[in-house]
Amino acid sequence: METKLAVFLVDGEEYGLDIANINTVEKDFNIEYLPDSPKNVKGKIYLRGDEIPVYSLRSKFGIPEKERDKDTRLLISSVKGMPIALEVDKVNGIMDIETTDVFDLPQVIKNNNTSYIKYIAKSGGNLILLLDSDMLLDNEEINLLEELVNI
Repeated sequence: METKLAVFLVDGEEYGLDIANINTVEKDFNIEYLPDSPKNVKGKIYLRGDEIPVYSLRSKFGIPEKERDKDTRLLISSVKGMPIALEVDKVNGIMDIETTDVFDLPQVIKNNNTSYIKYIAKSGGNLILLLDSDMLLDNEEINLLEELVNI
């Protein structure tokens, strides 16, 4: 059995999300500042009449922000039913991963701060961290965003 992943880069590391959790990928966007937003939220975009918060995976992972460039993309997904745009450095594409190449996280990195990492996948010589979109934001971030954005 295979899993289809959208594979993307953040600070040179490969991450993946199940393709079923991604609605679309956007490359042309204008982020509007969102006052009083959680620290990992860069602002919001308007997409086909909807306001969608933009969430920085760099900030979430403790990596310094960088200027948006020609490769920067937004993965439009959802977290516990709330639409969210995940900002990534580059999308590498769609990859099929065999279940035999998917492994549990080592105990040494399993904790509350890494609950958004579901599994590790091996593809060729690369390791890909598979993210659980429902675990990326904590309840406090979700509640605050619901108050700030018309969702």
